[in-house]
Amino acid sequence: MESTELDSTLTESAIRESGLITLSLTVTPVLSYALAHNRINVVGRVGVDNRGPAVREAVLRLEVISAGDTLGTARDLLVDLAAERTATFTDVSLTVDPAAMLLINEQRPAEIRASLLVGGAVVATTGEPIQLLAAQQWIARPVDLALEMLSAHVLPNHPEVAVLLGEAAAALEARTGSAAMPGYQSGPDRVDQVAEAVFVAMRARGIRYATPPASWADDGQTVRTPGEVLGTAADGIASGGVGTCLDTVVVMAAALEQAGLHPLLWVVAGHAFLGYWREEETLGAPALTDVAEVINLIDLDLIRLVETTQVTDRGAGTPVTFAQAQPSPYLEWLANLDTVIGVVDVVQARRTHILPLPARTVTADGTVIVTEYRPDAGTADAPGGDVPGAHPAPDTQASTAETESTEPTSTARVTPPRISQWKNALLDLSLRNRLINFTERGALALTVPDRHLADVEDLVTGGTGLTLLPADRMSTTDKERGIRFGRDLPVDQLAAVLADKKAVYADVTDTAYATKLRALAYKARTVVQETGANNLYLAFGSLVWTVNDRELRSPLVLVPVLLEPAGRGGDYRVRLDESGASTPNYCLLEKLRQQHGLTIEGLANPAGDAGHVDAAGIDLAAAFRATREALLAAGLPYRVEETLDLSILQFAKFRLWKDLDENWQTLAGNSLVNHLVHTPTQPFVDPVPLPEAADLDALGAECPVPGDSSQLAAVAEAIAERTFVLEGPPGTGKSQTITNLLTRAVYEGKKVLFVAEKRAALQVVQARLNEVGMGPFALDLHDKASKPAAVRAQIRQALEHEVTVDGQGLKNDLDVLGTARRSLARYTDRLHEQNSAGLSFYSARTAQLAADDDVRPLPVPADLPARLTADELAELRRMLRDLPDVTDPARPRPQHPWAFITTPPAAPLDLATVTRAALELDDALAALPRADETAGPDAKAAPAHVVAAGVVAAAASPTELVTLSSLAAADRVPLATLDGTRTPDWAAAAQAAEQATTAFVQAEHPAFGVLEPGALRLEAASLHRDAQAADASGFFGRRGRRKAVLARLAAELQPGAKLSLGSLSTVTGQLADSQAQLDALRTRVRAVDGVSIADDWNPLLAGAETGQTGRDELAARLAWLRWAGGVVASEHRDLGDDFVAALRDYLDAGTQPDAALSAALGRALLALQAVMTATGAGPAAVAGWAADGGLVAVWSRGRDERDVQAPGLPTLTRWIALLEHLEPLTRLGLTAAHTAVLRGEVDAEDAGLAFEKGLATASVAERGAATTLDQFDAAAQNRSITRFTTSSGAVRRHLPTFIPYSVLRRRTIGATDAAGETAGNAEATARLGLLKRQVDRQRGGMGVRELMHEFGDLITDILPCMLMSPESVARFFPAQAGLFDIVVFDEASQVRVSDAVGAMGRARSVVVVGDSKQMPPTSFAESTIGSGEEHGDSLEFVRDEESILSECVQAQVPSKWLSWHYRSQDESLIAFSNRAYYRDRLSSFPAPHHGVDAAGSDADAAPTGSAGYGVSLRRVDGQFLRSGKGKTLRTNPVEAQAIVAEIVARFAADPEGVPSIGVITFNVQQRALIEGSLRDSGDDRIVHALESEADGLFVKNLENVQGDERDTILFSTAFSADASGRLPLNFGPLNLPGGERRLNVAITRARRQVIVFSSFDPEDLRAEETISAGVKDLRAYLDLAAGGADGLASPLRQSGALDRHREEIAEALRERGFAVQTDVGLSDFRVDLSVATAGAPGHPVMAVLLDGPIWAARRTVSDRDGLPVEVLSRLMGWPAVERLWLPEWLGDQGAVLDSLDEKLTALDAARQARESAALA
Repeated sequence: MESTELDSTLTESAIRESGLITLSLTVTPVLSYALAHNRINVVGRVGVDNRGPAVREAVLRLEVISAGDTLGTARDLLVDLAAERTATFTDVSLTVDPAAMLLINEQRPAEIRASLLVGGAVVATTGEPIQLLAAQQWIARPVDLALEMLSAHVLPNHPEVAVLLGEAAAALEARTGSAAMPGYQSGPDRVDQVAEAVFVAMRARGIRYATPPASWADDGQTVRTPGEVLGTAADGIASGGVGTCLDTVVVMAAALEQAGLHPLLWVVAGHAFLGYWREEETLGAPALTDVAEVINLIDLDLIRLVETTQVTDRGAGTPVTFAQAQPSPYLEWLANLDTVIGVVDVVQARRTHILPLPARTVTADGTVIVTEYRPDAGTADAPGGDVPGAHPAPDTQASTAETESTEPTSTARVTPPRISQWKNALLDLSLRNRLINFTERGALALTVPDRHLADVEDLVTGGTGLTLLPADRMSTTDKERGIRFGRDLPVDQLAAVLADKKAVYADVTDTAYATKLRALAYKARTVVQETGANNLYLAFGSLVWTVNDRELRSPLVLVPVLLEPAGRGGDYRVRLDESGASTPNYCLLEKLRQQHGLTIEGLANPAGDAGHVDAAGIDLAAAFRATREALLAAGLPYRVEETLDLSILQFAKFRLWKDLDENWQTLAGNSLVNHLVHTPTQPFVDPVPLPEAADLDALGAECPVPGDSSQLAAVAEAIAERTFVLEGPPGTGKSQTITNLLTRAVYEGKKVLFVAEKRAALQVVQARLNEVGMGPFALDLHDKASKPAAVRAQIRQALEHEVTVDGQGLKNDLDVLGTARRSLARYTDRLHEQNSAGLSFYSARTAQLAADDDVRPLPVPADLPARLTADELAELRRMLRDLPDVTDPARPRPQHPWAFITTPPAAPLDLATVTRAALELDDALAALPRADETAGPDAKAAPAHVVAAGVVAAAASPTELVTLSSLAAADRVPLATLDGTRTPDWAAAAQAAEQATTAFVQAEHPAFGVLEPGALRLEAASLHRDAQAADASGFFGRRGRRKAVLARLAAELQPGAKLSLGSLSTVTGQLADSQAQLDALRTRVRAVDGVSIADDWNPLLAGAETGQTGRDELAARLAWLRWAGGVVASEHRDLGDDFVAALRDYLDAGTQPDAALSAALGRALLALQAVMTATGAGPAAVAGWAADGGLVAVWSRGRDERDVQAPGLPTLTRWIALLEHLEPLTRLGLTAAHTAVLRGEVDAEDAGLAFEKGLATASVAERGAATTLDQFDAAAQNRSITRFTTSSGAVRRHLPTFIPYSVLRRRTIGATDAAGETAGNAEATARLGLLKRQVDRQRGGMGVRELMHEFGDLITDILPCMLMSPESVARFFPAQAGLFDIVVFDEASQVRVSDAVGAMGRARSVVVVGDSKQMPPTSFAESTIGSGEEHGDSLEFVRDEESILSECVQAQVPSKWLSWHYRSQDESLIAFSNRAYYRDRLSSFPAPHHGVDAAGSDADAAPTGSAGYGVSLRRVDGQFLRSGKGKTLRTNPVEAQAIVAEIVARFAADPEGVPSIGVITFNVQQRALIEGSLRDSGDDRIVHALESEADGLFVKNLENVQGDERDTILFSTAFSADASGRLPLNFGPLNLPGGERRLNVAITRARRQVIVFSSFDPEDLRAEETISAGVKDLRAYLDLAAGGADGLASPLRQSGALDRHREEIAEALRERGFAVQTDVGLSDFRVDLSVATAGAPGHPVMAVLLDGPIWAARRTVSDRDGLPVEVLSRLMGWPAVERLWLPEWLGDQGAVLDSLDEKLTALDAARQARESAALA
């Protein structure tokens, strides 16, 4: 749809009245002081339905209205609304001012109101009614949010709580001998004692009981403070307060929290009671309404309850004891769970940032003291550790015997706190650790006949599998004998089963066997995948001992095993994990050493002198004997039992702990480790300096895997050995980046360590290294591959590896690639290279299109954009912006009275001089004839006067006035004569006359040798006759007669000249000839019309009056005639036509000169000159000013406005101010624009727009010429792209041989010289020989650790890339600083800091790759494996820990960002996460399909089993089973069956292949149910797909799906409404702090499709009633799944500006009948034009990409011209992707459209053919 904007014609009132925009609102229905104090957002979502045009920069106002006023401050948000769309805003946040809420003293109604303002006016509004609670009031609605907020009323910060804890400490000391309150460090019994002491202390206060309200939901209660409940205890005398059940619960909870315990608040109908954790756990959510799980925890004695009303005076009789107060809540209130409202976990609430309210106390003098809750800063480094703000009671000390530390007591080194913290995280020696406290619930007990335990160990370590039999699988004979279980069989029979069947009985019934063993195998496999370490062990033997009077059982010897089914439907068996080794329980040994100083050398070092190792492994009998002897020697009454258990034990952490404990000083040599240890709060300073900016295009050509610019920038930084964080959201190519990084690092001779917890992550990188030829240089030491035989095989393969390379072919392809790349880069530079005005070819064109059609462009010189500086441009823009300020007072127009002044004066004007000159001009002009004046008494003069007045009025310039004055003073020449002067004949005659005159003058006249030219006045002929006669006369008369003739010539003789009488006749003859010539000349001159000469005209003689010669007079006359003839001609250059016409009339009307007019005009001209001189005006400016109306009239009309006698000449000063303001226009050459402004032709308000329009137009031409884009060749450009992509692929095909070849050439170890001899020094050669002998051994030989310690340097030379887990690094490599140049962590968000330190410390630089918006490392309370079958898997407690990624981010390590997302083949798959978690920073690619199945149908309506795209919701009528027994507990069988049916159908639809499907569940029970159902489906392909590590089928829960991806993800929410029809808001781990990160992981696993199976509708999920970000995001995601992309929450502001160039093309295509959408996409990468044909408008077939600024801003040629086209066409499935270049479009739009039309027509024909074929 073409974009539209709200324009000025659609007013705010029109919008309001038309109802084009409506609002909807979802809010929290109850507001409380607790909500306000904790800054909880009370608005869930705002919907804005806009049925009109687009609206930009509207204001969305949110406010709480109470009693007609806004409570606190309204929240204003700027929003953009798309045309005819509904926008849903979820990122709004309205919090209430706590100070305002504190003042509310009673419950009252209010309203949350949303308003939309456009232009400051409200155009739409809506409101939702709410209830405001009194400041301390609590009410149980909405129930989830109310329960979460109840923890805010638990005030450990209240001063009276500290006093109470002091009293409790005294009671504790009196009862137990110790006042210590060590939290959970001393076990659950001490926890009970502390809780009892608090109970006793409260009871001693004499608290009076108050009856609670009848209904928590209807009435609520004002919660009393600890001071009000406890009263005071002055001088040991208790003065009790008063409290309800709820009051006493929150007070006792506050005391327990302050004591370091984890209290629970239970709220039931009409009552409340307390619970507390006996172990350091939490519920995982701040509050739960579904408490069935928690009841199980009570049954398991992990939680105990307390009836706190028993501390009051409620009831008569003897006060009950603490022990009596514990069972009553369970018996009285939990028998019927329907009465339970919920339970609140206070500590988990604190972790979710629900903080206690400020405690207010009043001193005796009335001073109010506010005590704020201050979280303990010391816990900031230990997420999941002690609760912030939970401080021990005052004056208490923890005894050394009762506290536990993992720090050895004998160490002499001062260990930094951070090192101690990491060590504690690695080695948990508390009773939570199953290696210390090995409970029955945590193990599967195996029955072994007496004295045969060592046989089992020998059997397993010898490589024979051990089959596990169900405990009740008895023969008929045994059953008849009454034997029900294997453990009851005789010893010899059990021994026979072991010997013959290689089997033992497991403590699990046949009914539960498959479920239990399948679940255990899955968990063990998951641990390996997640951590790279196998934690499944056979535990041989147990030490039974005590800690703090608590009996414990701890395993002694651990043998790593694998659990696998013996066959389909058969038994399970365990076999030795060859990658591990039998080992003592070092955790137990360390605990014994710390607790008792006991060292058991025979157990600790079974291979040492005191140890005992037999042929198959550890000699168990000897090890047990050594243990017993050590215990006896130490006098410890502990015993060793010969037991056998199968269990998942976190033993791998011990190796990491030991590595850190022994080597932390070495490891801290790494700069990052040192920073994290000593200066984690300061910015990290990398010791490696920043490298020069890399040529990413060149680097891309050298990388074997295609990479975008963000990936290549990371590679460049890494190979420079810089330490940094690389944030890579899902699908951004982290593995590709790592592959390029590892390859380039190895190529440059570096040693690289790649570390990943998950096997899957390593396998991806390993597969890619194999693809690019680098596999032989990478050693896999992760888990399975770390078997000695496998390691030796890898080393041997690396030593034998050879490769050949096509060097010439690579060079040629590199040359072609470089040429094409440079060509494409030049085009980008040229297209977007800015001129001096800041405009490029592209931006100038878009500016042209953006300009208002109604605004006339200012004329801008063509060369201005190139020569304009930034300062000059800014000056122009400022000038035009401020133009109205000077034009408004000056009022510029063509005939402004001062408009003849066009340039500002160089110096300030002399206003007095201007005034005098102007007044004189007024008078002078007034004296000129005017048409409205009478001619006087002489009527005959009237016509002449009128004509004269007319020509005066027509004169519009000084030139015209001068012309008129000249003609008026001159003799009149007939107009015909003047007109004749312009004819050829006259011109010829005049020219002939002039030429003849000139010839006469220039001719030789001998007579004038002695005579003056004036002699020509004489009668030369007569003189000559007389002279001749004298010559002819006689001798005597001749002389006299000659003298007579001479006398007549005497006056003309030249001075000093003498004329002899003898030559007289000669001279007169010559004179006569000259005179004859003159007469002929005169005749010719007189023949020229308009020329009259005197009879004595002599061209040789100057006139007495003029002083000119006759020739000069003639020339002047002819010139005047020509001039006069010219000025009376039409279209004169300097004279107006009107003036010429009037002048002709004037000349035609008179025959005599008009001296009076000439004189008057002379005066006027003098006055005008004076004005011009005084003002600096020029003649041309005056002429232009007076052109319309004549100078006299224009000047006269402005007389009043000019008002020259006004003080200060205001009109003139304003005009001068305008000229001065416009000075930049003239200075910069914009003279036409300057004139237009002065003439008033430019609207001052639009002057800036007019200039920008003119500048854009000029810039298009200037840029086109300057960059030669005006000669652009589109075909050549497209050929360059083809060459680039083709040669890129060709080069990349060379690299898998060229890079290995280069690495091998540089290898010195094992290389041979030209003679075939091994190169290198003798020692290295010898060691290499030893290594080769080791790797060639088939049996025996060194283990992996021994190989690495002995030959590590050689091996890392041969295999410079190591692929490992953190545990395998500590296991195999010595702690040596700088062992590797670079360590790269993958999936670092799941690598604990403590796990990562060892790997970091072995390298010089660190690259931490991960996604901080995905799951952190998670620790689970170890799962139960017990034999019971009634409960299924028990609740798993989840605790998030700090990752190396988040640690580095917090420690301000520099970071880089991968920005291109490639995984999702439908953009909606990543759009939610991009918006919700990545701030729209990811660039994803639109697809032509969206939400459709493979056949093109709507995915929501697609049948089961059909593949599709996008996110969809599949609603099922399932029920989540919250209670009951069996394997379906806490599952949704209907939903599970729907998912199984979907998978079965997809497998059936693809009989040849294996569909790529992943199933993700919220909990482990649903996961187990779905996987079990799939395994029982009867389809071997499905079972095989589940077992395979290939891209097939998986079923996982939220916690372990990170790193996986599949084409289709089936998401099972499982949860449903409860019996009351209400959906509880407990979604397991999603409710945890950071639960949204788990959701992010789950919803970003799909490549093509996500189907969310849900047993509830999105609107059933009342996300506004909880603070859980995970639940809120789930609701938003379900909206997306239900509504498609339209359900995606809208950003407040729309991205990007309107691209007019794009819209112009779109409109042209629409005019040709195509369906076009512009700016298509859900990220910052957009398809500029999505085009569909008229036959199928809903199915786009062509993506058109333009070359705009966003395209140009991409950092590499590949990002611009390679990657997008390839991804869109190959991955996203666009049938056609076209590039359209701006110069091509401007050059020939018709040709471009014709080409697109032709291609679209062909695509449509192909579509029709496919449809026809499908129908056939």
